[in-house]
Amino acid sequence: MIQRLAKGVLPSNTQVQKDAVLALSKSATVFVSYLVNSANDRAVLANKKTVQPKDVLEALGELEFEGFVGRVEAELLSKCWEGGSRVVPRSTSRRCKHEGSLC
Repeated sequence: MIQRLAKGVLPSNTQVQKDAVLALSKSATVFVSYLVNSANDRAVLANKKTVQPKDVLEALGELEFEGFVGRVEAELLSKCWEGGSRVVPRSTSRRCKHEGSLC
């Protein structure tokens, strides 16, 4: 999966060494662990037992990854609405399938 993701953003003639894929995989594991721990801390402070998307987005900002917030929000919204629309204004009658989330 990591190799596919890496190749998806690189020029088609770029090769990725196996050791580089391993380094990317380990880096992703460390990053996700760091992020989910921070998001969980935010949830616990709010007396919640469940980490929600807003906790993750706030953790990104807290960890100084503000540059990722917009893209992550866009990805969440593109996957969130029922009916297949990529962008649905909040004022429509469609309901988000993730109750209580950012949608």
